Amino acid sequence: MEAYRQPLLAIHEIVQSLRENKIDKSMLSKLKAILSNPNPVLNSAFKKVTGIDWISKYGRKNKYHGYLLNIMSEQVPNPESRITLGRDKDCFGQNKIELNWKLNSLDIDSIKRFQDVLNRELRNNRLGYLDIDLKNDLMSKKIHGGYHHMGTTRMDTDPKGGVVDENCRVHGIDNLFVSGSSVFPTVGYANPTLTIVAMAIRLADYVKQNNLSSTYNKRVGLNNQ
Repeated sequence: MEAYRQPLLAIHEIVQSLRENKIDKSMLSKLKAILSNPNPVLNSAFKKVTGIDWISKYGRKNKYHGYLLNIMSEQVPNPESRITLGRDKDCFGQNKIELNWKLNSLDIDSIKRFQDVLNRELRNNRLGYLDIDLKNDLMSKKIHGGYHHMGTTRMDTDPKGGVVDENCRVHGIDNLFVSGSSVFPTVGYANPTLTIVAMAIRLADYVKQNNLSSTYNKRVGLNNQ
């Protein structure tokens, strides 16, 4: 089989063959060429989507022959992390919000534990190793949030533990509901959008059923107490 040293050319020929419905044995060597050196293909796709040549911009700064590992980790619930009203006013005369986002030692320990386990398994299987630079630093500049604000009106059956109940109803107020990621009691590590949509649909069903019940009571002459 012919060895394809240019992954971009190989993937171009594969796409062309698929379009013409021509599949032969040479496709295997083309796939091997791509898998043996996927960086040019990945860089080309990244550049097409973002307009940024990743290898040219960042590749030369990397003194290692490896990859950057970005860890997305769940943060444990922390009552010290909260949004409050500050004293400064906005242009409408309303108090501005203040975000107090904090990490604790368990957040850092969880990340380090994952790194240690992965590093050990990579070394044991002779696949490589991790160059770990995260220290026990709660204020490390290498750590940042995912820009999804969650848990500020968390769900709990007990008013002492949360703002809304299991139906997203604010404790103590019958006709006030909250729909969004702020009701999450825990946040996971992935983007919350699908869960937000699912909970919004669930809340809509609950409110709709409640309205139907109220309409029925009025028709039969019953008054809600």
